[in-house]
Amino acid sequence: MGPVGFRDRIRDMSPAMLKDGVGEREMYCFGLGLDAVMAKRTSALDARRPPYAQHDANLVTAGDRRIIPGLTEPPESLASRVQHAFETWQTAG
Repeated sequence: MGPVGFRDRIRDMSPAMLKDGVGEREMYCFGLGLDAVMAKRTSALDARRPPYAQHDANLVTAGDRRIIPGLTEPPESLASRVQHAFETWQTAG
């Protein structure tokens, strides 16, 4: 079972008058917004770590570190190159 989001838990945290009817739907919408914010936060934190970042985030980081991705290079290889960029640049000609 995966982590439970705010949209599922917000009913338990709500006062009694917001646990049914329109109040329950409003609280669910608030929980949905909180889940979206947490997903963006997680994605932003993962973008800092190349092995866990999405491919487009690694492309941006590679550009910042002056790494040119190969045309047929797999995303895992680029992530490894981005992760070890500073060590590689110290031995560069």
